[in-house]
Amino acid sequence: MTSGDGVFQGIGEGDFYAFDARSGRELFKFTAKAGIVASPLTYQVNGKQYVSIVATNTVLTFGLP
Repeated sequence: MTSGDGVFQGIGEGDFYAFDARSGRELFKFTAKAGIVASPLTYQVNGKQYVSIVATNTVLTFGLP
């Protein structure tokens, strides 16, 4: 979960979701060309928060608002 109450989940078919932790509402969906094979990782650089996920042999990274 992020400081903005976001929860992330990837699935083997390649879909990566962000949900609001309080309401369960889907906030974001991205379909990768390959299956999601790891748990998402959140981190912060220079005050900006990011989430990364591995999709087979590719690392996808998204900046959070």
